[in-house]
Amino acid sequence: MSGGKVINIVEFIDVGLPLRTVYDHWSQYEDFSGFTKGVRDVSRNHDTISDWKLKVGPSTRGWKATVQE
Repeated sequence: MSGGKVINIVEFIDVGLPLRTVYDHWSQYEDFSGFTKGVRDVSRNHDTISDWKLKVGPSTRGWKATVQE
């Protein structure tokens, strides 16, 4: 995306469970391909760094993600 604008999307939801319980559940990125459309593979390199591969239309995209907070 050359010359594009970066957009940060922030959303909040109250789950009603302890933070550690929810974080432990949703940080199992390796399981995402089983229930999330388009996710082909997620591998964790470190506690805070993961590699993602998604099917987008006819192509596959990938990126590294870092958990900051």
